[in-house]
Amino acid sequence: MRAVTTTTRSEARTMLHVDCPMCGDAAPYDEASEALSCERCGVRLELAAETDVQLPAAA
Repeated sequence: MRAVTTTTRSEARTMLHVDCPMCGDAAPYDEASEALSCERCGVRLELAAETDVQLPAAA
């Protein structure tokens, strides 16, 4: 994951780039929509919210 600072007229924000799990290319992650869109392979992946999963104890 890489962080790139972009500047707009009103604010400076950090844009995260995540390696696409389909093709491995760097894809921008949009924090507002919680998704990444890969221009190279054309996929859009929405990230699921983390849940508190309790794993069973090892025997």
